[in-house]
Amino acid sequence: MSNVLNLISEETYTEKMDTQNALLKAIATKAGGGLDYPIKINSWAMVQQLVRLGVGDKVFKIGDQFICEHEVYGPLVWDVIGINQDTPADSNYKNSLTIQLHDCLGGETLQFDAPEPTNPDLRRSQYGSNNWACSNIRQWLNSHDAAGEWWEEKTQYDAKPSYADSMDGFLRGLDEEFLSVIGEVRKITANNTVTDGGYSETSTEKIFLPSITEVFGGLNNGVSEGVAYSYYSENTTLTAPGTTGDANRVRFWNGAPTYWWLRSPNTAGSFSIRYVSIDGGIGNFGANNSRGVSPVCCIV
Repeated sequence: MSNVLNLISEETYTEKMDTQNALLKAIATKAGGGLDYPIKINSWAMVQQLVRLGVGDKVFKIGDQFICEHEVYGPLVWDVIGINQDTPADSNYKNSLTIQLHDCLGGETLQFDAPEPTNPDLRRSQYGSNNWACSNIRQWLNSHDAAGEWWEEKTQYDAKPSYADSMDGFLRGLDEEFLSVIGEVRKITANNTVTDGGYSETSTEKIFLPSITEVFGGLNNGVSEGVAYSYYSENTTLTAPGTTGDANRVRFWNGAPTYWWLRSPNTAGSFSIRYVSIDGGIGNFGANNSRGVSPVCCIV
């Protein structure tokens, strides 16, 4: 069972001294959580401090869990899926702690992107766009705005998704202390070869969906969309990497396994997006279909 790190706001003077001593010893010995005086994590700011000091990999381990509050979704459990695997966008910082929501949001209600009736590309007019940078789901994940206010056109053909007027932006109601330690990182996403020119695009992300490479390993049409997060590469139930079912990739909504979106396009078309299936395998669906999301972010 993974450790659940409960963040407590109050600490006695003695506890503060123990924490300080443990932190100093962790830095000096690089022994981290194995110390005689284990480090007591009592705030998101302290998690960030440990990451910035470069001892995150000595204090935390893959599979550890954090809990934060959301006014709409209640307690959100986050898994540590990577340590120093993501590159901060701000060059003043070198280290990161990557965390992913343990279960899904939205069940099977969130379109990656809505159909675009005026788009001259027939597939996008029917099924929406598979371009992550312009997607409706990226807007929703990174918005503080209320329902009916967060969506805006990103292209001349963009159309409003089904949930735009009924759901607040994901960041609205999320613990502000938690949000204050989340930093932007650079991510690589493949482009489809039909309408978007192929190759890849590098973007700056705060709350994002993982790529096929980050969850399954391998390439997306020759593009390495990052590297496989340790959470997936080390905890796999497979004897070798692959895209077949793997229990470690299964995510739940209301107690049942559900499908969840990746940010990676099926590069052979303009409309199809990769997703993780209910058995932890890989699939493709039109962007207008409704799936869940298991977002990722980084403490920087």
